[in-house]
Amino acid sequence: MRGPGFLATKGHPQDLLRRQGRKTLQREQSEEITGTTTYRVSGQIVFASAESFVQAFDFANVARKVVIDLNAAHLWDITAVGALDKMVIKFRRLGVEVEVLGFNEASADMVDRFALHDKDER
Repeated sequence: MRGPGFLATKGHPQDLLRRQGRKTLQREQSEEITGTTTYRVSGQIVFASAESFVQAFDFANVARKVVIDLNAAHLWDITAVGALDKMVIKFRRLGVEVEVLGFNEASADMVDRFALHDKDER
């Protein structure tokens, strides 16, 4: 039985449909000292895992600041970018400061082109 998390696979994202995923989200909580919770994400975030990715984050017990570290992750498609948007916007609505860092070049390009959370609200 798996706990909350999101599916990940090596190789092409279509391989996800043929392989069993694994939890690839690590939470480091240091609220008492800095008021920050850091989520370290690793693996491939694709259309089939996007909703599980969002559900892996704790929105009930939020810190003043959340850091989402994607140094070991890759956003494959616009559904993955949309999942990141959904999560960041949800934290912000709860009054949480959110920092997303560590995009690889391809993921950064996807976020620049399709994300909403990093654009000026008008």
